[in-house]
Amino acid sequence: MSLFKQLVVLVIFCNSSLANAGYDDNIITDKDNKLGDELILPKKELEWSITPRLLTGVMYFKHITLNRMNLSNKPVAFGGLGLNVNLDKWFLYGYGLDTAKTSDHIFEPEERNLSESNYVFQRQDYAVTLGREISDLFSDSKIWSMSLFAGYRYGKTKVQSTAVTFNSSLAGISDSLLVGSIQYSAQGPLAGIGLKMKPFGEKSTSQLGLSVGYGPLKGKYLRVDSNILLNTVVNNDNRTTNTGAWIVGLSWEGQFKNNPQLSYGFVVDYYAYNVEVAQDNDLTANLKESVGSLKAFLNYHFK
Repeated sequence: MSLFKQLVVLVIFCNSSLANAGYDDNIITDKDNKLGDELILPKKELEWSITPRLLTGVMYFKHITLNRMNLSNKPVAFGGLGLNVNLDKWFLYGYGLDTAKTSDHIFEPEERNLSESNYVFQRQDYAVTLGREISDLFSDSKIWSMSLFAGYRYGKTKVQSTAVTFNSSLAGISDSLLVGSIQYSAQGPLAGIGLKMKPFGEKSTSQLGLSVGYGPLKGKYLRVDSNILLNTVVNNDNRTTNTGAWIVGLSWEGQFKNNPQLSYGFVVDYYAYNVEVAQDNDLTANLKESVGSLKAFLNYHFK
């Protein structure tokens, strides 16, 4: 076919024949045989994958209540599930995890009494994130990538306490046995940026990642203390507060050579928030919570 005929065929096809064209895989043909030739156009397929994720690890969290009582626990194990969906440059990821119950013990000798407290902690975390890889907009590098993400996060800490006060009658107060519960939840939107790099070259299946995010969270604080000996409620505190939280994470992910659909990874992340709450006596008290965790995960990729 001469160059002139090829140009005529291309112009006719672009202006009028697309509506009459039939599709057969990657080949577009003319139903009425007006063109007399077949045009082969590449058809780009979207890359997609669905990846369930099994999570496990240890978590350390520190919770300082409004009355400045410091509740902190030793590293506690947790388990959870996650799901990651990728469609071309877009990704959607969600997870949920729950810690095992762990305990702490506080002994507070004071001038006129002694108090002994036992606490049982448990925490739950849930999050969903939608993001897009954006490095292709300004770079062709296959070594590193950049993404933006936004989502929603929810976390709740539960503390069950038992406090015994001895010899407090010296201060004019009878001995007491207090049983209490504290629940603090923080939830809200978050947004951030992520970076990934292949440290061993573009053909490597291992990736090092860093993510930083920020979110305006709304916190709900509920505390109820009851005196078992007197059968009375001695403290009932219910507050709603607003705060901002920074979230930082560092990750490593790799594939198994004998099974490329199976991958593994580790994530270290940390986030914290600090709220000042006005009291009835015009003073302010701090409500602080910080959570750090080490996660190990196992992925299976469906494509």
